[in-house]
Amino acid sequence: MIMRFQGTSYRWNLLSVALLVLLAVVGLSNPVDVTRAAESAVAEAPPERTLIFPENPDWLTGSPGGAPRWVRATRLKTQDWDPSNYVYGTRDSSWNDHGEALGAVTIPPGKELALFVLGNPWGNLSPLADLPPDTFQFIRLWKRFSSDDAQWVSRADLRILAGQRSLMTLEFLNRPLSDDLLAELPAMTNLKELSLEGTQITDAGLSHIAAMPWLEALNLKGTGVTNAGMAYLEDMTALRSLSLDRTGISDAGLARLSGLTSLESLSMSNTNVSDEGLVHLQGLQALRELQVTNTHVTAEGLDLLPNIVPSQTEAFVRSQVRLGMILSHYQATGPSSIGRP
Repeated sequence: MIMRFQGTSYRWNLLSVALLVLLAVVGLSNPVDVTRAAESAVAEAPPERTLIFPENPDWLTGSPGGAPRWVRATRLKTQDWDPSNYVYGTRDSSWNDHGEALGAVTIPPGKELALFVLGNPWGNLSPLADLPPDTFQFIRLWKRFSSDDAQWVSRADLRILAGQRSLMTLEFLNRPLSDDLLAELPAMTNLKELSLEGTQITDAGLSHIAAMPWLEALNLKGTGVTNAGMAYLEDMTALRSLSLDRTGISDAGLARLSGLTSLESLSMSNTNVSDEGLVHLQGLQALRELQVTNTHVTAEGLDLLPNIVPSQTEAFVRSQVRLGMILSHYQATGPSSIGRP
């Protein structure tokens, strides 16, 4: 074929080039349209929808007082849809109670939806598997107090939660949760806020959190995290809020956080942090809130705070933090039961 080759005219060469350009334009236009369509879908407020939950689950039984035990076990809550005004650290008060996740439930248009799961109502999260992927924006799996209950959340349950593509906040509060389960979390690419407060998570679990650099808020309060785990957080530069209360961190762990330049709120109460650790935070120019109650931070260390926490008035920052330490000291030692300030 090489020996029989005959060159073609410039006209056919130009035609070939034109065809290639046409194919390129057609081939590349579809992904752009899909992306714009996806962005448009995210920006649009949810329409009215009816969700179906188990009608008569096995756990629906009466209590000795006559009130059904399922009350407040799986509560649905709503608030006005406003994705442009997302605020991390969402408080319960911002959600309006909508009722129990039981049977057919109609959600009004223009409302974000939250699910608060107390205890183990369904045995697993399979009732959520058949819901539309844009159903929830907030999910909390919680208990009022930490306990030694058996872990009921499985990796299959977390895969179900990962299917909720509009989920922005996921909270585990005082629920048994092991490190290996967190391997399913990086699939939640739209998640902005994650709370693991009161769980059994250790440094090994943070290795999976490191695969979620898009997180803006992370709550590790009351977990088994230590200084070694901070190495997994040093590249999470999108973090705006981080809670390390009641963990095993000290000054050495704070050295790992010096690159979190977007950090606005850092809480380290009831830890072994001291004045020397605060030096590592001097480059965090976005930092506005720092909580160090019941630590080894002294009054001399607090004098560094105007440099760490920029403020319009240096004296305001110093007096504000010192007042917080005085009140916390009085609360721990004074006769607060008599009701005086």
